Amino acid sequence: MRFSPAYLLPASAALVALGILTVMSRGASPVLYEVSLVGEASREISVRVKLRRIAQRSSLHVFSRAADLHIQDQIYDVFCDEVPLRMERKRAVAVPENCSVLSWKSRMEVVGEDGILVEQQSFQSAGGEWGLLSGPASLLRFAPVSQSPRLKMTSGDGAVLYKGVLPPTSRPPFFLPFGDWATGHAELQAFKIVYHVDDPAFLGGADPWPEHLSGLKYFAGLLQLAPGDQSLHVVWVGRRDEENNINGAAGERVLLVNYTRNGDHLTARDRMRALFVLLHEQFHQIDPGGGGGESWYGESVSSYYALKALRRQAGETALLDEIWAEFIDIDRPVVHTFRDIERQMASGDRSNSFLVYTQGATFWFALDELISAETGGAESLDDYIGEIKLLRFESGEGSLPAVIRILPASITNDVMLLMEKYVG
Repeated sequence: MRFSPAYLLPASAALVALGILTVMSRGASPVLYEVSLVGEASREISVRVKLRRIAQRSSLHVFSRAADLHIQDQIYDVFCDEVPLRMERKRAVAVPENCSVLSWKSRMEVVGEDGILVEQQSFQSAGGEWGLLSGPASLLRFAPVSQSPRLKMTSGDGAVLYKGVLPPTSRPPFFLPFGDWATGHAELQAFKIVYHVDDPAFLGGADPWPEHLSGLKYFAGLLQLAPGDQSLHVVWVGRRDEENNINGAAGERVLLVNYTRNGDHLTARDRMRALFVLLHEQFHQIDPGGGGGESWYGESVSSYYALKALRRQAGETALLDEIWAEFIDIDRPVVHTFRDIERQMASGDRSNSFLVYTQGATFWFALDELISAETGGAESLDDYIGEIKLLRFESGEGSLPAVIRILPASITNDVMLLMEKYVG
């Protein structure tokens, strides 16, 4: 299976690198993004932003979040009024001080007969019936504003598809499913969940998968989520791939999940793998920025808890054992620590990024086993992950001693060796 790391650099890092200043809104009127589909099944999105609402124009830039997420944006034809603007190397645009309206276009990927690999980009079905707007791939963003920007999206015939707030760039990505998806609905505690399905006939309907609801309940209890609006959307998109390369992504309110669409129905094996991707992204979604925002933490702990959630439900099964063995191998040599891998990725080398998932899941499994063995099974990693997620994993005199201190004192030396071996 293939996965796209959802959080690799804090959004604030992009703002600092680009030298973007804070943009203030005038009065109580937030910046409004007017997004429209250009005709039916046009594969094109048009975006307009009226800049009169922005009081501070000096050194104003807009930028694409795509680079931070290691994806390609789909933006082109950026204009200030009628004058074309050139996107800089870092996919940023300097906006002239006298600009009245900033506009651009975004080209959506087409979902054909073979489906699509979810890579956090905007897409639309071949017939134009349904699609997804990706904020990182299709929307240029201003420096932080005093109020969250708003977004209005309309169809080719002018019908309003969405009106609401556009989350700040410090939050997980904004994704918006639109059009005539097959939908299923579920409620779980404070969660209200809508499932959007591209091919309900292949999946056997659009109803919720019980394993997802069970896993979500498990994760919510572990991380002690605060009460409040917990609306959530799950977007299922199939693709044909004999090698089972599937992806997922966790947004602010939307989870994007691939499943393998080989043959004429979803096999038990492919369903188990799709469940793993869904639960991996679900843990991301309710635990954004855990571990101090270090990318290895989020990807590794999400992989382990997706596996653990499946094990709690399915027990010992050959299908789950197959996935488990792909990720967790306590005897696998550690050649590159997580810190090594992060340095490589920062330099543009992603050749070992997959180890954050596999080696990462093994690290958390080993820590879980240490805790369980020391306490005779009375405790596990579950009892500590809520605290661990609040800490950074810096070496030296930073937060590393704090991580050690919250675990049983009798395993301190073993945990330090484990950290040295895997984290670096």
